[in-house]
Amino acid sequence: MSDPITLKALQDASVDAKSLEEVVNGNDTKTVATRKGETYPSIAKVIRIISEMGIGFTPFETKSLMTASSKTDGTYAVVTNDTAANNGVYLKKSGSWTQVPWNNFAQLDALKINSGKVYPFKSMTRDGITSAGFNSTLSLFVDCTIFNAQPDCYYAVRYYRNGATSLGKSPNGWIIARYPIAAYETASVETQIISTDDATMPVLSRKGIQTIFLQATNSPEIIKLTLDTAYLDTFGTPMLWNTSNKDTWSWIVDPSRYVKELDTALKAQVQTLQDKVASGALSVSLSSSTMQFSYKSGNSFYRLTFTPNGHNSLPNFKKVEVSTNGTAWTVLSDSDTDWLPPLRAEVDTNGDASYTLVTTGGNHGSERFGGELTARNTYLSYEIDGVKRDSYTGNCNNIVVTVVNEVMAANTINSKRYAVRESFKIDIKQNGLMVVNCDRRALEPLTMSRDRGLQSVMNGFSDTYLALDSVSPRIPITSSTLIEPKSALPKSKAIVLQSTNHQMSLSIDASYGVGDARYVGQSDSLYVLSKSGATFKAYTAIIDGLTLHLNTGEGYQWRGAYHIKSALEKPSNADSQLDTINHRIIAYDADDYMTV
Repeated sequence: MSDPITLKALQDASVDAKSLEEVVNGNDTKTVATRKGETYPSIAKVIRIISEMGIGFTPFETKSLMTASSKTDGTYAVVTNDTAANNGVYLKKSGSWTQVPWNNFAQLDALKINSGKVYPFKSMTRDGITSAGFNSTLSLFVDCTIFNAQPDCYYAVRYYRNGATSLGKSPNGWIIARYPIAAYETASVETQIISTDDATMPVLSRKGIQTIFLQATNSPEIIKLTLDTAYLDTFGTPMLWNTSNKDTWSWIVDPSRYVKELDTALKAQVQTLQDKVASGALSVSLSSSTMQFSYKSGNSFYRLTFTPNGHNSLPNFKKVEVSTNGTAWTVLSDSDTDWLPPLRAEVDTNGDASYTLVTTGGNHGSERFGGELTARNTYLSYEIDGVKRDSYTGNCNNIVVTVVNEVMAANTINSKRYAVRESFKIDIKQNGLMVVNCDRRALEPLTMSRDRGLQSVMNGFSDTYLALDSVSPRIPITSSTLIEPKSALPKSKAIVLQSTNHQMSLSIDASYGVGDARYVGQSDSLYVLSKSGATFKAYTAIIDGLTLHLNTGEGYQWRGAYHIKSALEKPSNADSQLDTINHRIIAYDADDYMTV
């Protein structure tokens, strides 16, 4: 059995090709460090070293410098950094320099060697038509390899969106097609193994030569494309090779670039990769402090919007959408209300002479959702795969959002004095798990009397609920539902909200900070569900019914997680499957679940 070909191996090969290019094309001081930590001199550097050792020829950066030199007849020289035609070894004879044809060191650009050539394509007749080719296409595609190619099939590149955003499709979308060989020349039958409807597509940086990998959605092929982006059409203009009047319409990827389907063991690895790409990868659009991210769960795609929101314009979740194909979206909720929670606090001294103990921060003003502002945002950052970004469009594996706000107490609104500093870190995973860490600090002595922890808008998930560790089975959500008090439900791990197809869970980590409900009264609920008006809300509880006093600089922490996913993605006969911060839970009933 042959060694398996993995996506990582293909990516490593691309890095090695880049190292080879630097060895061939580097200047006479270049030393190349390879992927495995080895170092090698460039060819030009080797030539210079040989020359300096007295081996017999003198290096010049350009032909004009060589010609202007005072070297005598019988001298050998080498030009290392001029045009491809001028680079090479020369002999001075009868006062003139003559290039030595048998030892031409003309620079080899390993990645551009196919530029302008038919390869890696092949001209073919399709449905009785033999298309012409044109130079921009020939020069754009430096290489193309089809891994896991199916037997007795041709493959072709038919379309690239090139940044176009019309029709709601991915701006990075491709069409890669497969055809049975037997009918290709007379009555071709096309199957699009990659189409512009696919939600996750790699972003093609428009800088030099780029290599990307495309994973077919419902078949095992992996397509490796190496592209010279200098030959792309104007950004926003689709590149079309998919109608019979287009040049290269009948062409195929040369069959010498097909790597046949892998053995059974490797198919399993490819399937794992395919599942990861199809069901896990995050698609992100970030601009002007507003971020949308989407992912697939089961047969559904989910998209959330995070942006400055509500009365105080604090960064928060705003919108949840669902799609069956990742392109046409249905809004489940779009609201100014808060997910990251507000608070209720009073300062010890120098408070407003007359005040009402109102909730502040979040979407709350001095008059509930109106009146004077009660909070301000002081910091917002987005990190995508570990890199801080102000704007971004593409795919990633992880997003980290950091938010810092300052919030007034109920009795500092009139004096416009900020009494609490709060920070949130939201760690967004590929499968829709969103881990929230919260730290709240007193800017002066005060008493906290309410912190609801995780909140959410539950429209689209509001038919029934299951509270883990409860004595109740899954039950319908009524207009206002107070789940069992803490005395009856002291250690609940999560609440699971469901509609027919969709599921949202909220969980608080009882092992971290004040997440163990020590500041929740025995008669108060760990979960509150409100289903009135147009916006349905779910609440947890960190501080409620009891109080927490903080001196200046003192604070407290909690952490929890949202998980939005398909309700249908679960084991047979199970009520639900969800992820918390540390575990995956498979629940068969409120008091019958497995933690893995």
